[in-house]
Amino acid sequence: MTFFQKNDNLRTVPAKKAGQARVLLFSDIHLGLFPRRIGQLLNKRILGSFNHLLRRRRKVRAERIAALAELMPGIDADVAVCAGDLTSASLPEEFAWAMRELEPVKAASHGRFVYVPGNHDAYVDEPEAVDALENAVENLNDGRFLLKSLPIAVAYSGIRLILLNPARPCRWMLSCGYLDEQQASRMGELLQDGEDGCTNVIVTHFPALDAMGRLPGMRHGLRGAQFIASALEEGRAAAVLSGHVHRPYSCILGNGAGQLCSGSLTLAGSYIIADFQDGRLQRHFILTID
Repeated sequence: MTFFQKNDNLRTVPAKKAGQARVLLFSDIHLGLFPRRIGQLLNKRILGSFNHLLRRRRKVRAERIAALAELMPGIDADVAVCAGDLTSASLPEEFAWAMRELEPVKAASHGRFVYVPGNHDAYVDEPEAVDALENAVENLNDGRFLLKSLPIAVAYSGIRLILLNPARPCRWMLSCGYLDEQQASRMGELLQDGEDGCTNVIVTHFPALDAMGRLPGMRHGLRGAQFIASALEEGRAAAVLSGHVHRPYSCILGNGAGQLCSGSLTLAGSYIIADFQDGRLQRHFILTID
């Protein structure tokens, strides 16, 4: 059984309670630049680049990234998570820009920062795009792991983040992810390997459930989402943290586990704070930056 839980958007950060571990979640900053070379447009990038130029360019407010960094001392998170889509079309210049913009957030997190890729970060399979993504994963995660290492588990103050990478270049009219059985099997192993009292939290760009508790559609959703949804339903994971959908939402199951989608920080001004204790998601808040 599921039910939809909608938090009124808050503008003040609730204090963290004693004994709770806190995660800050944001996603989909979508920094975009138009390609400088014609050759960079001879693939799916032409869609992402023109979509950004004609639809998103005037709506993306990159200054919200620095604004979030300024709020972070008051948020007092044990780890900050970026759930992907740094870029619009996987241009190396976009990745470089995103890493510069995220430096204040990384600094405010004091080394407790995690990034997993989104579909726009894995938009094409050109060598320069792949190299730029691999460099971003290594750089933003301070060299603790490489892109090829995912799925992997990293621990912070009683929280085990199970980091997934379903982002793959896909057909022109699709923006979906792919969690195959091999990745799902590895995720299951990681969920079983945790220490007693440690809260398992899955991090992936793509939500496993929509706002009404349903598996997402195939065109924009996650193929293989049922593996993650089962982990929530069976209580093996306390939450799934994601982005991809640009408006924030949460869906809480009857057992208290939840799908939390932060929306887009730069487009919607939204981010999520989630507090965990005793292996469970205790509470969460959807907040906005004007």
